[in-house]
Amino acid sequence: MSCLVDPLIRLCNKRDRVCLETKSRKEKAEMCFNHLDFNHDTFITFDEFMATEIELTEDNIHQVQAQFKKNDFDDNRRLTKDEYIKAFLDMTQMHSDDEFNLFVEAVLRSQPHSEKTLNKAGISIAPIESSDDESSE
Repeated sequence: MSCLVDPLIRLCNKRDRVCLETKSRKEKAEMCFNHLDFNHDTFITFDEFMATEIELTEDNIHQVQAQFKKNDFDDNRRLTKDEYIKAFLDMTQMHSDDEFNLFVEAVLRSQPHSEKTLNKAGISIAPIESSDDESSE
């Protein structure tokens, strides 16, 4: 297992590793949510969620869409912080702390895809109209 962990841990600096080591899994998941919420509107849309994928192949897109829909508990096409954290913790519960930290580091290194790249892959960035239900969140 250490051969899997060691190369990736070397990519992050010592200060970042110490920062991760002092946080709970929930706090780390919250860090990931805050990172993926690129426009800081307090939720993650599908196009923001796609940042976790390096290659936008048809198979990857379908897998990520299924995962996104599964975690969008209220079916409003965006993930709240609570939805994201619950899903992230559920998905990684069986992993060791080192493996969990690798997931966190990977998310924290992710960058949003350009609108052009997303459009080319058939993913549109459409604003989502809010409803009265969501204003109370």
